[in-house]
Amino acid sequence: MTPERMLQLIRAKGEQVNADGNMIEFSHEKIRLILIFDENADRMRIISPITRIDDLKKGQIEAAMSANFHSVLDARYCLNDDTVWSAFMHPLASLEDSLFLSAIDQVTFANQTFGQDYQSGGLRFNG
Repeated sequence: MTPERMLQLIRAKGEQVNADGNMIEFSHEKIRLILIFDENADRMRIISPITRIDDLKKGQIEAAMSANFHSVLDARYCLNDDTVWSAFMHPLASLEDSLFLSAIDQVTFANQTFGQDYQSGGLRFNG
């Protein structure tokens, strides 16, 4: 997957797209997302800020960590810079259009369901 292709896909799916170097900010279903990529490291990530750590309610971190195992599938809940994020990380070289588009949906849905169902889509893996 190239940066140019990711930008094309984001422009087709997202709104308010702003590309700057190795970062593309955009919104999807009124949720703010950020794509960061590094071609030299062959990595990309889509992240979305959810809430400040100080604003968390009791049990939300534990619920999010459990969801990472069962219900957010390819996306993840993460902590960085005093913020809870939904995130998807993947190597660029093996990333295909369908997974990239699914990642946008999963990160968006994980953001939307934080504090409720903690999911990234309709599937749940209980294995």
